Amino acid sequence: MKRIIRAVLAALLVLSLGSCDALRSIAGRPTSKDIAEKKVLIEQKLEAERQAFLADSLAAAVEAQRRDSIERARADSVAAAIRSLKGSIRLLSDVGGLPLPELQSKYYVLVGTFATQAKLNEKVAEACEAGYAVQLVPIRNRHLTAVGVCPSETLEQVAAQFAMVKDERFCPKDAYIIAVE
Repeated sequence: MKRIIRAVLAALLVLSLGSCDALRSIAGRPTSKDIAEKKVLIEQKLEAERQAFLADSLAAAVEAQRRDSIERARADSVAAAIRSLKGSIRLLSDVGGLPLPELQSKYYVLVGTFATQAKLNEKVAEACEAGYAVQLVPIRNRHLTAVGVCPSETLEQVAAQFAMVKDERFCPKDAYIIAVE
């Protein structure tokens, strides 16, 4: 009888401790339920990180595409500005101009070249009355002086300003842009 009781007790002990979770809980280790919950949390965290990475990648791609679009538009506007200036842009050295420290800008619109001071002063006054900044440019060893307006740093700016200046009454038909080397 003692053997039967021992066998029954052993069977009950085996049955009660038969699951891994029972042994894990006795040992203070996480159970299957704890492990499954942790796995779900890890998967959710990984998915959130993946979504954030995809969002960042998409934002970076959109920004790169926007910058490319701006650069293409800028290049197109430069090309359009150059096309619109056919023969209207010359180098300062090609017209006999002297590169002076006073010529701070890269481009100017020349609205006249004069040998006499009276005519030069008249053109300067007309340009100033119209609201334009004036820069005098010595030509051919200072025997002639040109009147430059609209100092600009970029071709786009000078092209736009050239179009406006050509509509002014003081601007002659043969006005042109000089590029200071």
